[in-house]
Amino acid sequence: MLVGVRISPFPDVAYVDGPDGANFSVVWLMESLDRAAALNAGALLCHLHDHSGKPRFSATDVRTNESVMAKQRIFNPSLPYGAMVVSDDDCTAAVAVAEGLVEVRVVPVMSNEFGERS
Repeated sequence: MLVGVRISPFPDVAYVDGPDGANFSVVWLMESLDRAAALNAGALLCHLHDHSGKPRFSATDVRTNESVMAKQRIFNPSLPYGAMVVSDDDCTAAVAVAEGLVEVRVVPVMSNEFGERS
């Protein structure tokens, strides 16, 4: 079980020019992952697909997931790394394990200011 404890939006400096719809600096990402690891935390690279229904990773997403996020397990095998794509009403996530990336079930749990789940 993984528990998400923080959401950190990409800062403007993370985005770079490139061939895809949104391109980010791998150097910035690696520095961010190092900061998370220093806090004994892994990371899921998350982004929005602006539609309803079950989102799927695009070919670009899969390439990034496999070439960057899955390989983080080599450097920090005790921490979770992966990716998540979110739609207006659902999400899909994959986490790196010894065999590669595996899709995992996501159960959102939110609390309001009174501690009630919604």
